Amino acid sequence: KKKNYALFLDQYLPLHSGQKYIGNISKNLPFLNYYENLENFFKKFEEKYKLEIVIAAHPRSDYKKNNLLSKKRKFFINKTPELVKNSKIVFTHTSQSLNFGVLFEKPIFFLTLSQYKHHDAFRPEFLSNYFKTFCFNIENKIKFPDKKKLFSFNKTIYQNYKKDYLVSDNFKGNSFWEEFSKQIK
Repeated sequence: KKKNYALFLDQYLPLHSGQKYIGNISKNLPFLNYYENLENFFKKFEEKYKLEIVIAAHPRSDYKKNNLLSKKRKFFINKTPELVKNSKIVFTHTSQSLNFGVLFEKPIFFLTLSQYKHHDAFRPEFLSNYFKTFCFNIENKIKFPDKKKLFSFNKTIYQNYKKDYLVSDNFKGNSFWEEFSKQIK
């Protein structure tokens, strides 16, 4: 429940079982190299901002089995909305769970890798441009922004994203049951 952490929305790249259906992305990147770069990024971020990174693990991930990130790193499965709600900021590649970041109005930042740049199923640069935020290449030397820029987001972009992709124009802001009881009355 504490709110002093950053959150990584894990897609379980490059080990996700769905990779075989959408292309050969997992064959293009040695998974040990990916996790080494990811862990290095996390450590540098934590040192710079004194903010722990927690992982909202993909439901099909198995960190206990593969042990590829620090043994000290906390990860949780099936707790993504709650973790996003209680976090300070969110990191992702292109996970659809970034929608929780928009709904809970959290700054969202994207992580990429050089080897994924031209794969059309992997679009963190596009999303970072859409949200006018940072996209960090975890294979390169990272130049982190100052805290003020890091912990802010563009409210107008989030409102437009909600309207365009998450909420129907017919939504009046009421809960399902409020609307249901209005219809019955």
